[in-house]
Parts: sequence; C-alpha cells; structure tokens
Amino acid sequence: MLYAGGMFVAMLIEAVFGWPDGLYDRMGHPVTWMG
Repeated sequence: MLYAGGMFVAMLIEAVFGWPDGLYDRMGHPVTWMG
C-alpha cells in the first residue's frame, strides 16, 4: 500500500505543478523514456 500511496502523491504533484520545461529538456520525462 505504501508504493500505491507514493504513486498517488507523485501523480498529484505532477498534475498540480506539471513537468518543468527546463527539466524536461535536460532529462526528458519517465513516460517518454518508455516509448
């Protein structure tokens, strides 16, 4: 349950704040790494 809670918190933070452009330019996004 701890893993699921951590995933929920991470998704909530990303939904609220988004993924900064500078960070995306430097390292990409975990979803784009898979595809």
